[in-house]
Amino acid sequence: MTRSSLGLLAVAACFIAVLAYTTVTSSRAPAESGAVRGGPGAAEACKAAVREQVSGARFPFPTRVVNLGDDLYRLHGTLDEPLGTEVVRRNYDCVIRYVEAKGYEADSVRVWQSH
Repeated sequence: MTRSSLGLLAVAACFIAVLAYTTVTSSRAPAESGAVRGGPGAAEACKAAVREQVSGARFPFPTRVVNLGDDLYRLHGTLDEPLGTEVVRRNYDCVIRYVEAKGYEADSVRVWQSH
C-alpha cells in the first residue's frame, strides 16, 4: 500500500469511529436515564400513557428509546395485558416530548397486537 492509501484508510477509520461514538451517545439521551430536572423519565411517561389505554399493563422488557432530536423521543416496547386467566402480549409505541416547565409528556401513543 502506498502512503496516501494508508492515510486515506486512517481518515476513514477515524470517521467510522466518530460516527459510531455519536450514534451510541445519542441513543443514551435523557429519555433513557430517567428524570431530568425533577420531571418523570420518558419511559415512565410512555408507560403511564400506555396504562391509560391498557389498564393493568405490565412491561416485561426494557423500552427501546430513539432520540428524534428537538427534545422528542420515540419509545417502543412490549407489554403484557392480563385478560382473565390469560396474558396477551402486545406492542406499544410512544412519541414523548421533553418540555422544560413540565418534564416528559406523551405526544402520541399506539398499542397493537402483532399476532
